Amino acid sequence: MGKVTKLEKTGNRFVAATKDETFKAKTVIIATGVMPKRLDVPGEEKFLGRGVSYSTVSHAPLFIDMDIAVVGDGRPALLAAAELAQIARRVHVVGVPSKHLDSPLGKKVKDSGKAEFYSDYTVKEIIGESSPEKIVIKSKKIEKEIPVRGVFVELGYVANTRAFSHLVKTTAEGRIIISENNQTSMPGLFAAGDVTDVNANQVVIAIGEGANVALSAYSYLLAQKS
Repeated sequence: MGKVTKLEKTGNRFVAATKDETFKAKTVIIATGVMPKRLDVPGEEKFLGRGVSYSTVSHAPLFIDMDIAVVGDGRPALLAAAELAQIARRVHVVGVPSKHLDSPLGKKVKDSGKAEFYSDYTVKEIIGESSPEKIVIKSKKIEKEIPVRGVFVELGYVANTRAFSHLVKTTAEGRIIISENNQTSMPGLFAAGDVTDVNANQVVIAIGEGANVALSAYSYLLAQKS
């Protein structure tokens, strides 16, 4: 159950270290996932799972006919807004630069008639009792409150690769690049799930990747001489 703080390869063995133990293995599977980028504002932690979400796909159905805020700075936020516009009463899109609003996706959100845009604003605070009731947003000169029942944070994700990034090739976003059999750029080191460059952060996809990587690692071990 320990957290791996270091992973190295010595000879034909990998050495994984936690705070209290060291493990040696012929092969390693990395499945450490990602963490959503957070707003780091008052109220975010308080309402996590109670109105603050980082997954529109998972939690949008909980907010039918409600006023919702989507906070982000690019395409993921517009995708979330487009999905929420199908079910929400009002979608307040905070932080998406105005240049993105002229894209086909931006125009689709605008044409829904349900969206309001605050391109030059950031979220200062999320306020409520047991769940969000409003957000405080601010620009350089203006601060205002917007009544909402939910807040979707769409700022992207950070891959949990600190202990392994020196061993493998990664994308510009830090995700591990894998082959079709989940092999990384280092022989014997495999990866699966959201930590990789596989498309879509969904549990069902990660489960399938988990089965694939286990079979690939097993085949790799069978091919080793010792």
